[in-house]
Amino acid sequence: MGLSVAMGGFAAGIARGVNDATGGNTTVQTSYMSYKMPLFGIQGASITPAFSVSQVADSVANTNKQESAVRVRLNYAF
Repeated sequence: MGLSVAMGGFAAGIARGVNDATGGNTTVQTSYMSYKMPLFGIQGASITPAFSVSQVADSVANTNKQESAVRVRLNYAF
């Protein structure tokens, strides 16, 4: 289950999933934000920096992990 919102160049979202096939619950939740900007005034070119955070909770192994990521996407539409 998730929710995403985009307005102009800004986008944000959250997604959550549960896997109970292992006899317990493994829950994953991911949140992200990004902003799309023109690249050097070149028509059809853009750069999109983004940040995300994911958290995994496993009730069987009693573990909880969190990962953060930063990425940059270069787009060119021709």
